[in-house]
Amino acid sequence: MAIIANTVQTYLDYISDLRGEGSTISTDDRILAISRAGNDFSRRMLFEFYLQLNQTLTGDGTTQDFQIGTTALPCRERGLDELFVGDLTEGSRYEIIDYNAYKLRYNKDNSDRICYQWYDATNDVWKMHINPIPASGKTIYYSYFFQQPDVSSTSDIVYCPDQTIIAKLALADIYHAEDELEKETQQKQEAEDLINEVIGIDNMPNKNELNSVHPIEANIKKPGLGNY
Repeated sequence: MAIIANTVQTYLDYISDLRGEGSTISTDDRILAISRAGNDFSRRMLFEFYLQLNQTLTGDGTTQDFQIGTTALPCRERGLDELFVGDLTEGSRYEIIDYNAYKLRYNKDNSDRICYQWYDATNDVWKMHINPIPASGKTIYYSYFFQQPDVSSTSDIVYCPDQTIIAKLALADIYHAEDELEKETQQKQEAEDLINEVIGIDNMPNKNELNSVHPIEANIKKPGLGNY
């Protein structure tokens, strides 16, 4: 079993084991249940293990809106964590704020290094609007939290630090379809207990650290967005 990234096949095997089935059942409805479980879990909070660090793009001098993340690892709502243009020094950091704050700040000083995240409904992706526009050839560095993408194949990956969470969330979905409501409730409760454990671990300070995880923006100007 992998630490975080396990295949759908791994979960199918686990679910069949939990149900006491003689062989693994790999039907589309079970794969869909695993997909839903992965999506459900990944939306719970900004888990540290979903953070993708220092992704890069290149400015062209005209583009101001850039996609965050990829199809394989899509950005989640309020998932943009930090942004730099040019290099990774503090003088190159852009402040991440919401759209209304952006308008206010831009109208007062249109050279202010600021950005906001927005949803492009036409292309179904999250984007970042950067001001000032990154110059041609300038490297854009950004970090973001991804959301578990939908899965449809046994070789697709589901990201979770505890394999049992996804298996039990999916199993609850399967029992619901079978009108086994008592079993559904039991699996959901066991999954929720495990999720709470993961949340507790994710919120713990690191060794020799006095404070728990906090937004980097708290050390700079204004609070950022998201769950901290």
